[in-house]
Amino acid sequence: MTEEQDKPDKDQIGEKPEEESFRKFTSTALRAQRKGIYQQLLANLVVKANSNQDPYDMVSNACQAAFLYEAHQQDSETEKGNETKIDMKIVTAAWQVSIALKNTESLSRANTTVIDVAWPFDTSKEYFENYISPWLNEHNPHLTFYPYHARYRQDQYPEHCGVPYGYAEVYEESQEHRSFLSDSTIYIEKDIVEKALRRISKKVSKAIAGMDEHRAFFEKTTALSLSGFQALKGAFTQWAMRSLQPILAVVSSTIDPKIYEEAIHMLMAKAEVKPQDESSLGPG
Repeated sequence: MTEEQDKPDKDQIGEKPEEESFRKFTSTALRAQRKGIYQQLLANLVVKANSNQDPYDMVSNACQAAFLYEAHQQDSETEKGNETKIDMKIVTAAWQVSIALKNTESLSRANTTVIDVAWPFDTSKEYFENYISPWLNEHNPHLTFYPYHARYRQDQYPEHCGVPYGYAEVYEESQEHRSFLSDSTIYIEKDIVEKALRRISKKVSKAIAGMDEHRAFFEKTTALSLSGFQALKGAFTQWAMRSLQPILAVVSSTIDPKIYEEAIHMLMAKAEVKPQDESSLGPG
């Protein structure tokens, strides 16, 4: 307790002994209630993190548990230096990247699946080193991508990379509607377009290969192939699940065993209810 906390409020001056006793009792009861609610929330998140098979759900629940634990440690009256510290840099990195990878959608361009990862933070060197580098350098995934669809190409060569006007649209249309290829004119245009695409793709690949590591990474993730995206997810989830386990262990150790057991029973009960709800709907 600090000196300021020890000083009585103006309203407390001149209190009768029974009034002071009741005030202390209510204050203690409220703190106990808040602690109970906090423990229940924490237990639910930790149990979900440990039971989820979906890696993104595991990361999400583990990070939320860590954020809650850290906030409680900062607000608690525990003497400074006695609380167990957790690495919030790992938690923040896992949280930010998991949000991006889980919410990323694939796009269909010219009969090709292209994935543009929408990172929720600035694509600078600082953020790369804080959020990406720890797991990327550890696993070094092979990130295959489509140079033509990369943001760098769109910025540097906005008018279809020098392809004659209208030909790129015809090419994309012909890829999606094969029947158009019966027209000999489109065959000619298709050949012109494909040569132009190959030429500009080489330029873009060379340019990205010569960039700094952080810039090259973010450029590639604007136009990943499906296999490149899977490699990216695999590298991240391996790192996140391994790195968050020690943090979960620290957080779990602060939970009352009875409250933790109750959270497990509640989760098991919900899992048992689901099949009954589905069967009650009758045959599909």
